Amino acid sequence: MLVTGAAANVDGYRSELERTMFVGEYTDEQEHYFELMVEAQTLAIDALGPGVPVTEVDRAVWGYFEEQGVTDLARHHVGHNIGLGAREPPYIDRGWGERYDGNDARMAPGQVYTIEPGLYTDEYGYRHSDTVAITESGTERLTNFPRDIDSNVV
Repeated sequence: MLVTGAAANVDGYRSELERTMFVGEYTDEQEHYFELMVEAQTLAIDALGPGVPVTEVDRAVWGYFEEQGVTDLARHHVGHNIGLGAREPPYIDRGWGERYDGNDARMAPGQVYTIEPGLYTDEYGYRHSDTVAITESGTERLTNFPRDIDSNVV
């Protein structure tokens, strides 16, 4: 099992695409954690939009992880802004506003985020990362590699 990464730089602006992939067969346990990670990423992508507080997106994923009993395996933020730098604020993180400026940053058209909630067991890491633009009416996913498990077996 491995997490692959790819990036493109267009006129100085960055993107990010990561996939958890399996070399050969995967176990039932690996499939379980993989599917939890994909569902968390789906929840995060569905929660994005103009005017949405970044902490709201993180809370949606964290709530799902709590329901599934895997909060101890979630070791980083759900995502981050991306642009001229590889990682830029605001971060999609429950504590972002409290730690930095006391206000909860809201997503706005023209911003671009990576969405990368991960789960990490003692043996493996499970993380997809996709780049998503915030538009006037919602979102546009800029990375379009398959996310399902069978498409990520080599």
